[in-house]
Amino acid sequence: MNYQNILHGSVFLLFVFSGCTNTAKIQINKTDQEIRASVSEKDDKSPARYEQVSQSLASEKGCLSCHEGIEDINEAMMPYLVGYGGGKKGTSCAVCHEGNPAATTKNDAHKGLLPDPGNMWVVSKGKGCGKCHSQKHALTSIMAQPLPEPAGGALMESTSFATDPSGKTGSNHVYRLQRALVSLEYGKVSHTLSSNGIVTKNEYTFCNFDMDDPDGAAPDAGTEKYKAWIRKAIESGYIQRKSFARGLPDFKEALKLWNDPEKAAFADYYRKECGRCHVWMEGRRERGDIRGGGCTSCHVLYTNDGYYEGGDPTIPKNTKFHPYKHEITTKIPASQCAHCHTRGKRIGTTFAGIFEYDYKSNHKATPLNEKGEYQEPLYTKDYLHIRGDIHFEKGVECIDCHTSIDVHGDGNIYPTTLYQVEIQCYDCHGTPEKYPWELPVGYGTPVILDGNRGVYETDKKEYLLTSRGNPRRNLVKEGDGVTLISFYSGKEHAVPLLKTINAQNTWKTKAGMVAM
Repeated sequence: MNYQNILHGSVFLLFVFSGCTNTAKIQINKTDQEIRASVSEKDDKSPARYEQVSQSLASEKGCLSCHEGIEDINEAMMPYLVGYGGGKKGTSCAVCHEGNPAATTKNDAHKGLLPDPGNMWVVSKGKGCGKCHSQKHALTSIMAQPLPEPAGGALMESTSFATDPSGKTGSNHVYRLQRALVSLEYGKVSHTLSSNGIVTKNEYTFCNFDMDDPDGAAPDAGTEKYKAWIRKAIESGYIQRKSFARGLPDFKEALKLWNDPEKAAFADYYRKECGRCHVWMEGRRERGDIRGGGCTSCHVLYTNDGYYEGGDPTIPKNTKFHPYKHEITTKIPASQCAHCHTRGKRIGTTFAGIFEYDYKSNHKATPLNEKGEYQEPLYTKDYLHIRGDIHFEKGVECIDCHTSIDVHGDGNIYPTTLYQVEIQCYDCHGTPEKYPWELPVGYGTPVILDGNRGVYETDKKEYLLTSRGNPRRNLVKEGDGVTLISFYSGKEHAVPLLKTINAQNTWKTKAGMVAM
């Protein structure tokens, strides 16, 4: 896969900035009008012939009077959208985007339009994706401030089996995402403050903004094994779960709190300048950083340059900041993850084998990439191309290892990745003494459940479990072997099992054997 450009994939529709800038002091009570942001300047550049259509055409085709040629948002979703939208494709758009498909002018058709139905502010009010990917009335607050009335699940309570054959981690996504680390950045905020002497180490007090967890400590997602392990891990103190997370204070509040202008200035600076890479806002309008927010952050693909390459004639091909296509997908390449994960641990770039230039030497980074092609600045930085992670080189993407809970969370508020991320290397490769299914739930941690974790059986297949007990659809046990089927490409990979390697003494290096 060429890391500099998205290859194949799917995406969503017209995208605008919601006006969400910095963390903690974001305006909580955003009105629908502010969220909609009037479809943005870039979308006003569509040709004049799309300003008005006849009444007969609008009645017959609805939104397709102008948007004829636009991609179906998702093959599996379309029958439901057409059904809820009055039986026509041209009116099904309004199920997610709202607006008025029967209007004859652009202005009237776009009144009340939600340009991005996956925006976090939209879904948190039970609109857009929140109409289906939320339990009924599960959404009661936004950033710990109560909604006028409970929202969510207005059309259905959808359960996805795409990555988990049990479906136990495939529902109530909006509630979970609101509280996940990709929203709160709890660990990054806490560790940055503690490493600079603002708070003590492992004092998990502050995150991006206020957040509550009104449904309690039991996870919203996961199998009974998973929930039993979480309960035991919390009770033992191995992981922490917070019932309330506090947003970073501004300068005046921080000065009252610490009575120290240096501490107050540092916290306020972080709040204003650093705490922006979360899913309540979109990416910067810089090459590589362009992405949507909320559900769209991951499930709607953007190229690094942000050009639309689909069939909607109203979207100019020469203007930036549009999705790759009007499609939503679970086939997410590593390049999409890297729209965010290029800072902090830099895992998105190091995984692909590109490393930031040191910025200390007098000369510039090489002007060419690993293929000898001219490279433009990416994520506002210069890079050296070295070598990707072995998984990346073999065609294993981020989504082939990370689970729904790793990304969306399980509904609880966890202060750091150790507490939320459920996967371990043992889940696929086992140990030199045991196959993955022979290990207990919790192996590698102080919290271990009795017995072997086993496998999840359905449809005459056996699926491996995570270290916390959730099934993995793309990891299939066949005898004493395991096949990984890439969620992105569909390619099958024979998983090296350490017990087999050890029994056959087929270690590639002695150092590798010692490391295991």
